[in-house]
Amino acid sequence: MKSNKKNYYMAIFIILIMVSSTLGFIIGSSNDSNSNSNNQKGLNYVNGWWIISKNGFDYRFRYLPDENFNYKEIILNDQISLYSEVIGEEQLSRLSYFFAANSISYSKIDNYSCSSDTNVLILKIGLDKTYKDGNCLVLEGDIDRSIDKIGYSLVL
Repeated sequence: MKSNKKNYYMAIFIILIMVSSTLGFIIGSSNDSNSNSNNQKGLNYVNGWWIISKNGFDYRFRYLPDENFNYKEIILNDQISLYSEVIGEEQLSRLSYFFAANSISYSKIDNYSCSSDTNVLILKIGLDKTYKDGNCLVLEGDIDRSIDKIGYSLVL
């Protein structure tokens, strides 16, 4: 009889532990997994995008800025020419939004010269680096990451 009571209490104890750990897991993960924030820069993570709201505009980013994400070296004038053989329509749309929200006019060009008077922004696939070449600002690397660098340079 004592052994049955002991087994009974042990079973109740195990059930309580299992129920409480399940509730803890559910409550702990009930914070919206599609929403997160990085308050140091006013960023909120919503449905796969980092979003900053500024001056009535919502800016969407794929990547968080970090110490390896040097966006502060990007300085754009209010009128530029854009050259890229690899930019897609969705990427161009995001870049256009960044420019329009910051009163930057641009034109997409088919060829360029860094020695001309025109400021040219060049997006290339390559190693992750940013450099000046005459009047050209060259961003090499992942195109989405380069677009985010440009956006962060305009917003932060």
